[in-house]
Amino acid sequence: MSDLSYDEVHPVVLPTCHVSELLVREQHLLMRHAGVSALISSLRGSYWIFGLRRLAKRVKRGCVPCQRQDTRACNAPVAPLPKSRVTEAPPFAVTGIDFAGPVFCVDEPRKKLYVCLFTCAVTRAVHVELVDSLSLEDFMLALRRFAARRGMPTEIYSDNAATLKGADSLLQRQFGHLAPAWKFIVPLSPWWGGWWERLIRSVKSGLRKALGKRCLTRIELETLLSEVESCINSRPLVYAGDDADATEPLTPSHFLIGRGSGFQPGEQLDPAAAARQSLPARARLRKERMDRFWEVWSSAYLRQLPTSVRQFRHHGSLRVGSVVLIHEKNVPRLMWPVGVVVRLYKGSDGVVRSADLRTAKGVRTRAIQCLHDLECD
Repeated sequence: MSDLSYDEVHPVVLPTCHVSELLVREQHLLMRHAGVSALISSLRGSYWIFGLRRLAKRVKRGCVPCQRQDTRACNAPVAPLPKSRVTEAPPFAVTGIDFAGPVFCVDEPRKKLYVCLFTCAVTRAVHVELVDSLSLEDFMLALRRFAARRGMPTEIYSDNAATLKGADSLLQRQFGHLAPAWKFIVPLSPWWGGWWERLIRSVKSGLRKALGKRCLTRIELETLLSEVESCINSRPLVYAGDDADATEPLTPSHFLIGRGSGFQPGEQLDPAAAARQSLPARARLRKERMDRFWEVWSSAYLRQLPTSVRQFRHHGSLRVGSVVLIHEKNVPRLMWPVGVVVRLYKGSDGVVRSADLRTAKGVRTRAIQCLHDLECD
C-alpha cells in the first residue's frame, strides 16, 4: 500500500467543461496566479481533468494580471528597403541625420560640444560636423556648411528630436515645395534608424581609440573628426579579398572623390593631360569609372545586404480597439501606461509596424515592439 491519500488514489474524473474551467480558475487565484505546471500539480491531488494542461494554459492566458506581467512584446519582420535606398542617386541626396556626444575640449572645458552626423543612405558615406549645442540655430549652421560642400539633400531621415522637427518647419517656411522631404521615424524606436545609428557607433569608436584619455583643443578636435570621417568613408562596402589579383574594393570615397581615401602614393600628372584637347577624353573616362562604381554597387553591395534580421519575427496580432501595455524605458513594468489602439500603420508589404494609441495623456505613436497586447483569449 502507498502512503497516498484516498483522494489522490481515487480522484474525481471530470471532462473538459465549464465546471472544470471554474475549478482551474479558482485554484489559479488561490495559488496567487501560479503557472501551468503548478496548477496541474495541485489539482491532480483531488481531480483528474481531461485536457488539464490545455485548460490551464487557457486560464492563464485569460488572466489580466498575468498578462500584464508575462505577455511578450509584439514584433514584425523587418520591412523591405525603401526605393530611395536601392536606387542610384548622387551622394547625400538621401541623408540620415543624428547627433552624438557630448564631447569636450581644453579651450572651453565646461562647454558641451556635439557631433552632428550626416549619413548617405545610398553610398553609405558620412559627413561630420562639430556643433556648439543642440539648439536650432547651431544645427542650421551645420546644415548650411554641409549643404555648401555636399549639396542640399532631396530626402532627410531622422528621429523626433525637437531641434530636427524645428529645422523641418523652418525649411518649409523658407523654401516651400523646394525644401527637402523630411521623414521622421516612430518615436522611441532607434532601430528604425539603424543605418545611421550604426555609423554613429563607428564615429564614437574612432574617437575613443584615437583620443584615449587625452583632451584636445577645439581645432584639434575638428581635425580629428575630419580624419575619422575619412577613415569611415574608406571602409569597403563589398568583400575585400586577399588574393594577388583581387581588385580594389568599392568604398564610399569612390563616389565622393573618385578614388579611395587611404594613404596611397599620388599619381604623377602629365602636363599634357591638362591640355584643352584631352579634357573631353578625361571627362569620358571619369564617367566610365563612375558607371563602373555603380555597377559594382548594384551587383555586389546590394546583394550582400541581409534579407532578414533574426530578432525581428512576427508575433502578436494587433487590431483597432486592442488594449495594450506601452513599454517605457527605465520605468517599472507595473507603472507602464495602458493604451487603446486607434490606428494601425502598415508598410509597403502590408505588415503593421506602428500604431497610434489613445492613453490618459493623449494620443501617442509607438512601434509595435513597444506594445504588449493585453487582449485575453
